[in-house]
Amino acid sequence: MTDNQDTNIAASKLKLAQVNFQFHAPSQAQAQKAALERAHAIADEVTGLIWKVWIYDHDRSEAGGIYLFQDEASAQAYLGGDIFTGLRNMPGVEDMQVKIFDVNEVNSAITRARLSLTDSN
Repeated sequence: MTDNQDTNIAASKLKLAQVNFQFHAPSQAQAQKAALERAHAIADEVTGLIWKVWIYDHDRSEAGGIYLFQDEASAQAYLGGDIFTGLRNMPGVEDMQVKIFDVNEVNSAITRARLSLTDSN
């Protein structure tokens, strides 16, 4: 990595959180209802969240999300907050893995990543 690339990453306050877990729901309908309720809560209550992409692999019973936050404090507040704790403690959620990454905004913009609520790439 060049010094310029290091500067691009260091200058960014954005944080990306990757969450993956095994999920064994009592029923698909219950899982979808719970996810929909959580989606509304996340959209309405999570400060500093720019977006979340929901991911699911039915064959492997794996689910999760990719989140983009305005800063580290917002990411940590969500991961330590009630909504995320509720997910972590849900029956059927196992083997949760959480990773937080810095965002290289320069390279991401080149590849058309939407890094803000107003980004029109």
